[in-house]
Amino acid sequence: MFKMRSLRVVVVVGLLAAVCGSATGYAAASTTTKSSTTSAAQTTKTATGTGKKKVLPPPGPVPIRVHSDVVYGTSAAGHPLTANIYSPRAVTGPAPVLIVIHGGGFTHGSNKLVANYSSGLASNGYVVVAINYALIKPGWPEQVREVRLAVSWSIAHARQYGGDSQKLGLVGFSAGGYFAAMAGVLDGGLPGSPVKAVATYSAPLDLPALNQLLHQREKACGHRTNCSKLPQVPPVSAFSPLLDYLGCPKGKCSNAIIRAASPSSHVTSKAPAFLMFHAAHDQIPPSQPSDMGKALRTAGAPEQVIRYPGSAGSPGSKQNA
Repeated sequence: MFKMRSLRVVVVVGLLAAVCGSATGYAAASTTTKSSTTSAAQTTKTATGTGKKKVLPPPGPVPIRVHSDVVYGTSAAGHPLTANIYSPRAVTGPAPVLIVIHGGGFTHGSNKLVANYSSGLASNGYVVVAINYALIKPGWPEQVREVRLAVSWSIAHARQYGGDSQKLGLVGFSAGGYFAAMAGVLDGGLPGSPVKAVATYSAPLDLPALNQLLHQREKACGHRTNCSKLPQVPPVSAFSPLLDYLGCPKGKCSNAIIRAASPSSHVTSKAPAFLMFHAAHDQIPPSQPSDMGKALRTAGAPEQVIRYPGSAGSPGSKQNA
């Protein structure tokens, strides 16, 4: 688990550096991430290999400081929204800022789940804003609004913590990856395009495509747990947390809600670069990052899919980080 977590930190640091900017105070070569699908092992080789075009992750670790329970906004219910902010103690200038969003199946979890992951990124020279968000259902689009609040807050307060307000990235796990993707495509057109990159781990990204798969599975196998015709698509019940989050009665969503709530529906040429991780054995169908990647490529936005073996663990679990 430690090795996989460390690998993911290295890969995210190395590849986000290519589009978000290397951590200030470190020498790092970079190149634009182009569309492709590869494995984590192949990406690590690219990140640390030799050659004229390479991405070198900043050396680490370095000492960090943590500011806990910093208020970045207010929920729709009037409750304070908080974040833990991790920053390197010594850099020579403004560092890129990464907003990290925990998972939890849209119903549970907190930024404590990504504490070790956030520390790892900060020790590599990045300012990390690990946020909490409201856990309510139905929730859409409240949590997306809250993540966008975190984006605006980070732009306004980045320099206070040693960050660069014009070099901002979003990282999210499972449900948090969905929020990161939504905020990324919606805020990609902000003045100056401060949101440079989005990284997601096993997240639902193309809801119309997912909805179509679920209808195909239900038609082929009903609600049976195992479906030999579509073995990689879980039953509709596996997506109850997502459907509840969208406020769909009895798991039935209108096409209008599906389109409006889908990151893929909001992709434009101004979308930030996307780095999408996907576990081989995960409830989210493996076609999800590929479908999102196709939408990004069509719009002319850079994207990359990285598939790794095993399972992402239960949504929002510490194993994700």
